[in-house]
Amino acid sequence: MDLSGKVAIVTGAGRGLGAAIAVAFAEVGADVLISSRTEAELEAVAAKIEAVGRRTHIVVADLAHPESTAELADEAVKTYGRLDIVVNNVGGSMPNTLLTTSVKDMRDAFTFNVLTAHALTFAAVPLMLEHSGGGSIINISSTMGRLAARGFAAYGTAKAALAQY
Repeated sequence: MDLSGKVAIVTGAGRGLGAAIAVAFAEVGADVLISSRTEAELEAVAAKIEAVGRRTHIVVADLAHPESTAELADEAVKTYGRLDIVVNNVGGSMPNTLLTTSVKDMRDAFTFNVLTAHALTFAAVPLMLEHSGGGSIINISSTMGRLAARGFAAYGTAKAALAQY
C-alpha cells in the first residue's frame, strides 16, 4: 500500500487501534491529523509518526461531541491543503445490564459511536471532493455490533448502527 501524498484523519488516535492505524498510515506515506482527549498520548503517537518522516498534527478534543469531531475536517484542510482518508475510530460505552441501560445511556452510546462518525463524514466528504477529488471513509465497528452479549445493549446497538452506516 502506498499513501504517499495523502492526508488522513484518525480519531481516537491516542492509543490502541487508532494509534496503530495512524502510525501504519504514516509508515506508508500519509500525513496524519490525530485526535483524542489526552495530549500526552497523542504526543507519543506523533513522535512515532514523525520518526518515520511524516507530518502530523495533534488536535486535543473531546470527540464525544459531534460538533468537535466535525471540526477536524476543516483543520486537516487548513493544515495540509487536502483530505483523503477519514478513520472514524472513536467510540465506546460503559457496560450495563439491559434493565439498567437507561434511555440516556442508549442516546449517549449512539451519539458517541454513530453521530460523531456522521458529523465528521458529513464535514469531510465535500472537502475530500473539492481538494482531492474523492477519498475513503473507514468506520471502525465491533463484533459487539453483530453478536449479542450481556452488558452491551447500548454499545452493541450503536456499533451495529455504525456498521450499517
